[in-house]
Amino acid sequence: MNKLNWNSTQYLYDKINNFYKELKPLISDTYPHVIPVEYYIYKTDWIVIPYKNELKNVSKDGFTVYKDGKYNIFMRDSNDRTHQRSRFTMAHEIGHIILDHHKILGGNLLTLNPKVKNYVEFQANTFAENILMPIPHILKINDKSVDNLSKEFNVSKKMAEVRMMHIQRDYNIMHQLGYLK
Repeated sequence: MNKLNWNSTQYLYDKINNFYKELKPLISDTYPHVIPVEYYIYKTDWIVIPYKNELKNVSKDGFTVYKDGKYNIFMRDSNDRTHQRSRFTMAHEIGHIILDHHKILGGNLLTLNPKVKNYVEFQANTFAENILMPIPHILKINDKSVDNLSKEFNVSKKMAEVRMMHIQRDYNIMHQLGYLK
């Protein structure tokens, strides 16, 4: 496990950078900006369990349970949401796993005190944004309109919009840490 403090900025961006390096060889030439989060989950021993309305009081989109050394990712049934929204939820849940939230904070993130829960959600959202729309890929695209970015990265328009609001923050941090030249 990384020796950095789990709630440090460097820990978060180290994990993002290392995971991106792991995913980079899996990116297809046909869709060079679509990061294959679905395939990554498929090649792990994680189990994805769809649910309908019966668990929406627990989480409207998805959550992960860590038990007996295994991860089970519960995802709201894809018939109830767009594929792009599901991709964000997958990347967000992968973020919790890669950032070791379940191991560091205990198996059930849903019962954390609000301050800690808000921070782990911020980290997982930042992870998902940076994995689904990596800065090096965004910089290669001329048309940075929300509509075009949504299509290029196969993410929702809302995700593309939020990503562009946070890109300068992430660029500055990643540049400072030496991940961007």
